[in-house]
Amino acid sequence: MHTKIEDETQGQETKSSGYKWIVFGVMFAIMGIVLGANWMVMPVLFTQMSETTGIALSTFQTIWALIPLGGILICLPAGLAADKYGVYWVIGISLVLCTVFGAMRGVFSSYAGIAIATFLWGGSSYVFMVNYPKVIGQWFPPNQLAAINGLVMAAYSIGAAVGMSISGTMISAAVGGWQNTYHFWAALTGLCTILWFVLVKEKRDEASGMKKSQEAIAAEANIGSMRMVGNILKIRDSWYLIAIFSLLMGGWIGLTGLFPSMMEQLGWPRADANNSMAVSTVAMIVGCAILPMLSDWIGKRRWIFTVSMILCGLATVMMFLAVKTPGNSMLWVFLTVLGFMAGAMPIILAIPVELKAIGIALAGTAVGLMNMGSNITGFLFPLAGMSMLNMEPIWSGLLFGGVGFVLAGLLALMLTETGMKARAKS
Repeated sequence: MHTKIEDETQGQETKSSGYKWIVFGVMFAIMGIVLGANWMVMPVLFTQMSETTGIALSTFQTIWALIPLGGILICLPAGLAADKYGVYWVIGISLVLCTVFGAMRGVFSSYAGIAIATFLWGGSSYVFMVNYPKVIGQWFPPNQLAAINGLVMAAYSIGAAVGMSISGTMISAAVGGWQNTYHFWAALTGLCTILWFVLVKEKRDEASGMKKSQEAIAAEANIGSMRMVGNILKIRDSWYLIAIFSLLMGGWIGLTGLFPSMMEQLGWPRADANNSMAVSTVAMIVGCAILPMLSDWIGKRRWIFTVSMILCGLATVMMFLAVKTPGNSMLWVFLTVLGFMAGAMPIILAIPVELKAIGIALAGTAVGLMNMGSNITGFLFPLAGMSMLNMEPIWSGLLFGGVGFVLAGLLALMLTETGMKARAKS
């Protein structure tokens, strides 16, 4: 016997069924190239940048924190703009800026120039990160939301793995150094920008089949921006989502930014350091394909996310213990576990679209608030982690793993369950 939601979902799956996969393909390319590769290429180039510019390596690691700092300022306006004016032009303009500022990272050789370009690129890149769940909600039905979020996030892992594995070695050698490596990835960003403008169109109607709340109806009536934010903050689940995503991304940004450089400082070969987070992100590709799909299949969100985040935290702590011994093969096991379990991250991005009080109409604003919080922690966690590394590496592991991943997982148990089974009963 079919439930009402299942019947609605089947009807929506036939609607625009072919075109939605074109939209998915463009988003997959943007997430992999514009965000994944362009972001994660930086840590593996820091050593080269330090050697050629004479700037201390630790100084370049502070530049890493400027990416989420730019996101702090842009995430909420980006979400509000997409909710009020649509995602097509908001994302499109941001991609143009990503191309320009991404190339600028390779123009300067001074700390100030590189820092400014990185800050501007970081802010521009977050516009897509904030609004891609809204695009997915427009074109895909409820029983595919977590799975498609997971596949798009897998593209980030693919791009990050490729960027980290070959940018500091093959690409840098082929194009003549770290500056032209940034130009190489900026050119591919420009190609993604063209694909977005040519192939993607705006969709105004909801595809989720979920009832609109009064807040969602008000958003469509073009209420003021501050009132839209106020409506989101009145919802209890919004506060949990902001806290969860902030802790989760603070731990992830801090870990991925500091771990490769820490490996080199502890005596690991540069190739191993460059490949460390690449191994983890390759495992994350598999996790992003499996764990969100499993969540869709069983119709539950919270428990899969919670268990996965706890295992992420444990794996992180074990990584910081294993890394003390160069050549320790167990490090690669822990990196793999971390990556696979981190594949549950996209589940949390499906929840705002599924909550009746938020829905697609307010999803941009809600995810904007989540990303704004995550960028604050993404700025603070690397700085705190760097300070702790000077004392004892395990303290950084406890910060990223315990405070970041485990606490995020436990807070998820406080959320309203929004999986298909829970909605079918409501």
